[in-house]
Amino acid sequence: MPHRVIVGLPQWQAIGPTIFAERLVRGLVSRGHDAGILLTEAGCSRIPGPMPGQTPPGDLPCDTLPAGADDTWGQRWEALERYLEERAPCFYLMLHDWRNNVVAPRLSHRVRLIGLVQADSEHEIA
Repeated sequence: MPHRVIVGLPQWQAIGPTIFAERLVRGLVSRGHDAGILLTEAGCSRIPGPMPGQTPPGDLPCDTLPAGADDTWGQRWEALERYLEERAPCFYLMLHDWRNNVVAPRLSHRVRLIGLVQADSEHEIA
């Protein structure tokens, strides 16, 4: 039975979590699942943007959070909650996205959460 899987990343960067996300989504899609990456902070004016040339491969299912560049964090979190609930039932893999994972307790049971903690940054070790 195919599943919908959304992998949340803040931005597309040449780092371990992004490489993992790309390989995971490609593997899930090759097995018939509806899988893709959601870039939750791409185009957000509240944080520095990705370095030039860092864009997802064109053949990889990838979406950006439907939020305005100058939206507040609260507005962005509401947009993320809407995005996920509109695609439910689904699995949401919260990957290297510590600013936006605060939506987790507000999601319905139709959005199944998968958390992954990598100990490769001070934010995740503490």
